[in-house]
Amino acid sequence: MKVHKVLADTNTLIYAAQKKRDLFDDLQKYLGAFELIVLSAVKEELEKQAERAKKLKRTRSPAKIALELLRGHAKTVQYSIKGKSTDDLILDYAKKNDCLVLTNDRSLKRRLAAAGVKVVPAELFTRKFG
Repeated sequence: MKVHKVLADTNTLIYAAQKKRDLFDDLQKYLGAFELIVLSAVKEELEKQAERAKKLKRTRSPAKIALELLRGHAKTVQYSIKGKSTDDLILDYAKKNDCLVLTNDRSLKRRLAAAGVKVVPAELFTRKFG
């Protein structure tokens, strides 16, 4: 059985947390066996957003929820190229490592499609958690 490598971007993880979507269950139903991968740049973006929310006294920010959901369920990969944006890193890593990309970002979707990288559709999110 093939294990699909799925690379998640920041906005999809935030969206899943905001909408209380169980992306792990939905990914399993859609793909079967999968490994969720988060680049260190994505995790850093989530951590920055969670820290900003903490300073504003928000106790349950979507970024913090996303980080909690990832703990134990996703592999964090250290990957950086000087001067590259997070979207550039996602595109590059996905191409080099034969990953599907989980994103809602329209411009990133276009770039991925142009590069021949498959995108997991946003319609995937159906089941709520909590």
